[in-house]
Amino acid sequence: MEGPGCLLERFEKSHRLLLQTLMSGGSTGASLALKVFQRSRGGFNWGGLVSTLTREEPCLEGEAHSLAVKPLVCLFPVAFKRNLLAFLYRTHATVPRDCLLDLVRSFQQDPKSDSWVQALLGVLNRDLESGDAAASIQLTSECQQRVKLLSEKIRAGSELGTGRGPRGRWMGYFNAHSENYRKRKSDTVGLTQGSASDSEDGGSQSKKQKVANVGDTAVHCGTEEKAAEEILDGPVLDERLGGAGDCGLLGGLMASGESEKLQPSLASVSLVSEGQGTSKTGSVGELPDRIRSYFPKLRELLESDMEKSEPGSSEDLQVLNECDPAQVALLCSVLRLSEVPEQVLPQFCTVLLALSPDLSCSTAAELARSLFLSKVLSLTEPASRFLMTAVTSFCSRYPRPSCCSLIGPILQAQFAGSVQMELVCRLIEDCLDPEHYMLVFGQVLSVPWSEEVLSVIHTLLDRKVALSPDQFEQFIDRLSQQAAHFSKSMKFAKLVLAVLTKHQSSVTVTHKNTLACSLALNETFLKKCLQAALKRIAAV
Repeated sequence: MEGPGCLLERFEKSHRLLLQTLMSGGSTGASLALKVFQRSRGGFNWGGLVSTLTREEPCLEGEAHSLAVKPLVCLFPVAFKRNLLAFLYRTHATVPRDCLLDLVRSFQQDPKSDSWVQALLGVLNRDLESGDAAASIQLTSECQQRVKLLSEKIRAGSELGTGRGPRGRWMGYFNAHSENYRKRKSDTVGLTQGSASDSEDGGSQSKKQKVANVGDTAVHCGTEEKAAEEILDGPVLDERLGGAGDCGLLGGLMASGESEKLQPSLASVSLVSEGQGTSKTGSVGELPDRIRSYFPKLRELLESDMEKSEPGSSEDLQVLNECDPAQVALLCSVLRLSEVPEQVLPQFCTVLLALSPDLSCSTAAELARSLFLSKVLSLTEPASRFLMTAVTSFCSRYPRPSCCSLIGPILQAQFAGSVQMELVCRLIEDCLDPEHYMLVFGQVLSVPWSEEVLSVIHTLLDRKVALSPDQFEQFIDRLSQQAAHFSKSMKFAKLVLAVLTKHQSSVTVTHKNTLACSLALNETFLKKCLQAALKRIAAV
């Protein structure tokens, strides 16, 4: 049987990244594939993908290696099948029904299917029969009551929030909830403020309390809004139902062996738990009242038209200079900066860069990570003009924090490809100073090398990076270690040639011997040219 890598060659190039993610993503393959799918622009060719997956292929079966014919999808590893079915469960609303039926039939032709695969097929079958994904999720009576109550509140909020901007229907409910919350708080304050003769002191205290209430309300609403949106979001609902891996819906039932009943118990899961909503971001109550009071303004700034924002909007962002690193991280998480649309990023960065004094290194690093990292890592084609403008402007102003929290993680990312490395090369060329070249070069030496990483090294050498003796020693050692792996790589051969021509003054006798052994492994047509360049150095 052919390896998984050979099987991928049968698919169109536009499908290979998605399939590679499903194959090598491990337990997170479905989630990563969903991000790749969401980033794809234009219509996705489901027909072409499914027709290839369901195509009959000859294979050897059993210990006797008898010749058999099976659909191509049955020849993939079990992990791929699980991830593919979990991914289809999350996206099946966008998949043509006939394509799903063809895939299900193809899976059913494999009699030795994994029990997890069989359970996932059962879920998809019920969805196709009922035409409704939600109908296939059998909830306990307690959870049904909670979902019903939440739906009623959302419908009520829809009526309250009419005409309040792009998210008015949702915010209407949360604003109504805020009024009740504020009223309860003010009643409590009224009981503790004393008699009417202390009205002046009471009025001052009331003003302070109102400021705190605004912050508390914004955080409370933000938490419930996030929890409610997560419930209605397919992937997160799937994870909360099971709580393990990407096929969370099946986590509990697989442990109990009740794959046919598909009745996951949700009694222990609080779908709108406030603690669940804030567990990943820490305790908002730890922030000072002054910082919490800025939440409504910052949220409004992010949701408004940046081009028409008021001149004083940058003053609201001054709160970032009052926060320590942990508080900045909490602010970024609560404001969900990673979800800011790319079209808004340039204007938001313009407001950020207008702050005076400049942001601290730790604050700038956290902002770079929150604003850009997830967007860059999920790219499947060159970055948009909006994203590129925002990244370059921010990186030019704060180069060192960007190297540490953006460029470094991109280089370390397992699935970073040519698109991500092309962006890194552009940042090196357009935004960094010579002192930062050495910082990036040190990061390159600490990550596994690929053809894409070689492009980054080429860019650094072209910028005439000034390597320390220790860095150059490590670089030569890495070249020697990677020589066998890149023996047929033209990019690697050109990299060695650049070292022999641009850094020949740093090459010692020990380096010559090391490089000579490495060049003996080279299989490109540049081999003789490389050996001649090495001899010229020996003659000096």
